[in-house]
Amino acid sequence: MVLRLLFLLFIIAFVTPHTLVAQEIKNPEAVKEQITEWRGLIRGPYRDIRWFCSDGTVREPKDPCPNDKDAIQRARLSPELIRYGKDYHFFPAQILAGGEKADFWDASYQQSRLKQYQIDKYLQLNDNGWILERGQYYRGAFQIEDEQKWGKDFLIWALADEDKLTENFFLLRQAVQRIPHREDTPGTIDMRALSKILSESYTKFMDLRVKIHGQPDRTDLAAVRAFKKEHEAAFKPDQLQTMNELIEVMEQHYSFDRYEEIKQQLKGLPADHPLRGKVNDYLAYFHKDSPDIAHISATSDLMRDIRDEIMSLSRGSYRLAAMDISLMLEQVLYRTAGKQKKPTVLEQLEEICYLEQATAASGYLAPWEWYRYSSDQWSVPDSTTMPLGALLFSAEQSRRLLEWSTNLARSLYGKELEMFTSIEPKARTFIDDLIRSSVLLPLGMSVERLSAFAAAEADLKNDIAALSNPSTMRGLNPGFAKGELVVIDEASEDMEIDPKKIYVFDHPPADLKPVAGIATVSEGNMVSHVQLLARNLAIPNAVLSEENLNDLKRWNGDEVFYAVSPGGTIILKPAKKMSDQEKELFAVKERSEERVTVPLDKMQLETRRIINLRELNAASSGRWCGPKAANLGQLKQMFPEQVVEGFVLPFGLFKAHMEQTIPGRDLSYWAFLQQGFKTAEQERSAGKSEAEIETNLLAHLGELRTMLETIPFLPGFQQEFRDSFARILNQPFGELPVFLRSDTNMEDLKDFTGAGLNKTIFNVRDEQKIWQGIREVWISPYTERSFKWRQRYLNNPENVYPSLLVIPGVNVDYSGVVITQNVSNGRLDEITAAFSRGVGGAVDGQRAETYTIFPTGHIAMLSPAREVNYLYLPTTGGTNKGVDPLANPLLNLRNLTSIKNLSDFVEANYPREEGSKPITYDMEMGFKDDHLWLFQVRPFVENKQAAASGYLQSINPRYEPYQAVDLTQKI
Repeated sequence: MVLRLLFLLFIIAFVTPHTLVAQEIKNPEAVKEQITEWRGLIRGPYRDIRWFCSDGTVREPKDPCPNDKDAIQRARLSPELIRYGKDYHFFPAQILAGGEKADFWDASYQQSRLKQYQIDKYLQLNDNGWILERGQYYRGAFQIEDEQKWGKDFLIWALADEDKLTENFFLLRQAVQRIPHREDTPGTIDMRALSKILSESYTKFMDLRVKIHGQPDRTDLAAVRAFKKEHEAAFKPDQLQTMNELIEVMEQHYSFDRYEEIKQQLKGLPADHPLRGKVNDYLAYFHKDSPDIAHISATSDLMRDIRDEIMSLSRGSYRLAAMDISLMLEQVLYRTAGKQKKPTVLEQLEEICYLEQATAASGYLAPWEWYRYSSDQWSVPDSTTMPLGALLFSAEQSRRLLEWSTNLARSLYGKELEMFTSIEPKARTFIDDLIRSSVLLPLGMSVERLSAFAAAEADLKNDIAALSNPSTMRGLNPGFAKGELVVIDEASEDMEIDPKKIYVFDHPPADLKPVAGIATVSEGNMVSHVQLLARNLAIPNAVLSEENLNDLKRWNGDEVFYAVSPGGTIILKPAKKMSDQEKELFAVKERSEERVTVPLDKMQLETRRIINLRELNAASSGRWCGPKAANLGQLKQMFPEQVVEGFVLPFGLFKAHMEQTIPGRDLSYWAFLQQGFKTAEQERSAGKSEAEIETNLLAHLGELRTMLETIPFLPGFQQEFRDSFARILNQPFGELPVFLRSDTNMEDLKDFTGAGLNKTIFNVRDEQKIWQGIREVWISPYTERSFKWRQRYLNNPENVYPSLLVIPGVNVDYSGVVITQNVSNGRLDEITAAFSRGVGGAVDGQRAETYTIFPTGHIAMLSPAREVNYLYLPTTGGTNKGVDPLANPLLNLRNLTSIKNLSDFVEANYPREEGSKPITYDMEMGFKDDHLWLFQVRPFVENKQAAASGYLQSINPRYEPYQAVDLTQKI
């Protein structure tokens, strides 16, 4: 069975940057207290009820707008609620009726109000009304007819706009699911009528009547049943009859036949449109739920047709009807998929195939993403056998698709969820609820079943007793560790990190300090600075599911053994259950762990002049500057049109400044630095603990950093800098923004990368900020994070010298990292490329658009981009944030070809020591109007000990990839 492909959108849309104001509630505790108070008030967060007239006037409840059929009656927001909107852009308890459509769409804040409405409604449904705990019974606050009318008008308005629909398909589909807009059915009319009759004769029912009239949902049925049980003894016969009729009507309404609903929505499609005929054909064959593959395939195909053809519908109202039908079809799949008892492997593959198509049709993948995915994925075989390697690949790809889909939801709602969670932790489960109530739930269950079968066939055994489904945890970096397990839902940039512990994060902080082991729900991307440092230091690293993270909480605080093999096998178990072989690993590690000595023999510290980038080449590294500047100089010679102009402040210039006498002291800055390391050695000889020595040394370095913040510049230096700036960069100092990049002699050593440890000052133009930025870059090697990463590997950390690279920024459309090998499997003839929109792409762990480029030129997508926000460079200096709707690819075929050609050329022609074996390179680059700009090239450093460890090799999976698997087996 070959999937029909969704239409392909390969044209990269121009994305207009938007300046965003960060959404952060300054005093969440005060807001929490206010919400707690509102929960107990009958008016909730509202002030009073008023009539809102078409002419803009507001009238008392008993004074309706005269001759005004469009007037609405609803609550007014309290002053505090209005202030939250102005101060924090925080909008809980929104009332739709009477609002401006453009305000609710909230384009300048990435549709924040629309997203907040959905999160707010989730909390109301799942937390007893949340902010409206009593306010949901405030009579007149909401008129469901007005909310439905406004909701329908808004959705038609938004869906009629092709740009809105193209760029925000997933968000608008979610909005259709959650915004009231469907006209009353006989059931809703009867429910309101019967609840009104009952409340008038039995006043204690008034609160539920108000809820049913104002904000009806499925929870009302349970509430009415509970009310009947509690009050039945007090009912009069006619009241009991009314109550029974109400429950019967509600039961019929909330168990309404979805196929009948689809038939009703069919009336909203134009009579002559092909979609109407396709829906009719579907209903002719299918009118009740069935787990048969024919039913699932037809439902998925119709969802795909709606996604393909929705833009051809000429009106917003037609598109709304199509969206409603698509959502009802998704619920059919939700109820029917995965219900086959003991399907065969082939049937399971088929079902997954159709559920993946439905996932794309639901908007979790953009059309171009689905095209690339389905092109790279194995199709369901026509025969009854399949190679084991192909089956494992198919299961792995399906797991990736699930990860992309959940990451899309996380990215789109991320800022709003962060804001809501700061005042109500229950909001954290919004994404989980969204996922688990969608087609992703049956897809995930089917993929888990297939993965478990494939793993058993290949004898792949993750040993993780805490997990209900260990097959969904996937190894990234090889290594082993023993330490306390720490499970963290949300990591902050300033959280305390213990280097001896093993951390499980939802998403790791970008400036993560070294730890014993890492596992993350979101892989981010495999070439981020954190990932590269982890690979370099043999820190075991894996990606796991949200369910896995929750399972591991039972081991939070326990000492565990954690190992990841080069092939991705994972062992995670209590340390007390370690085998003798595993215990021996740590004794061996303590005896044999290698450390690196920073070479000083080539350094020419007497060179204290500013050096033009054009004067440098790869051989300059370690002499006047670090490898960043040296390699960029080499690139400038090889690719003059792809590399910017620039200049370098060499090691010697830094050392000359450090040799100045500290004001008020009888020693130089350099002597003070050396004094700290000398004291550390004396303390070590005296038998002090390493923890105490490190604490004292970090305090000493902290004092040095404070002094360096005001270190005076040498006479003549600032004028030389101004002159070099104007001569080399062809613009006067202060009129061109530049990057100030740290470039030390401890980076890109044979066994240590140092990627991302030291400071880069982004796009600074102001003269005083440049002067201070130079000091900050000089200071950065002595920060706690930089020291801790290199201290783990270096014998002589006191001999770290920073040079400083000064280059103008390029406001690229997208940027990223290219590694001239396959990072996943180590193959040297394949290329890994990861890119994000804007500047600084992929290096900070963004969920990047990632590809493998094969020697044949074939390109396989490993993941699409999943970062909504990006940075761009204004000409005034600094950085601004822009918005990427994630609707289009970043890299086009021309870009990918340029990357392949460049990588091949660098590997073939880049200088290396005589007789050395091929070197893998790590390159940073970007594209502006399809022109490639090179920013950095460095050797790609991995920890060969971890890959070669006998123990890790022993737990590596071993299977025959061409072994035939019988697909008729039951699973």
